[in-house]
Amino acid sequence: MGFRVGTISTLVYSDSSTITGSEFVYAGGEKTLAIYSTNETFGSATVKIQASLADADNWIYLKDSEGADLAFTEDTLFKLDIGRCRLRFKATSATSGTSIIIKAS
Repeated sequence: MGFRVGTISTLVYSDSSTITGSEFVYAGGEKTLAIYSTNETFGSATVKIQASLADADNWIYLKDSEGADLAFTEDTLFKLDIGRCRLRFKATSATSGTSIIIKAS
């Protein structure tokens, strides 16, 4: 049985320790996301997810059940269940060589 896994964002270091991925419309519902490095290192980066419900550039970091920002510092596989919104991924503290892919199924 086959299934599709699509790349939804790519974060690649280019002269800045903060990398902001392109925004996209998330249709809502539950998806499994994979966040992983293409070269086996996050390059000291921390990846967070931001959402916006409005057309304005008002971005809010997604939080865990205890109120802390969802933050990823290594290869991760997790479920996201959220309503329709705009999403983007942001890496901070990135260093030369940082290359991170985010895929969804």
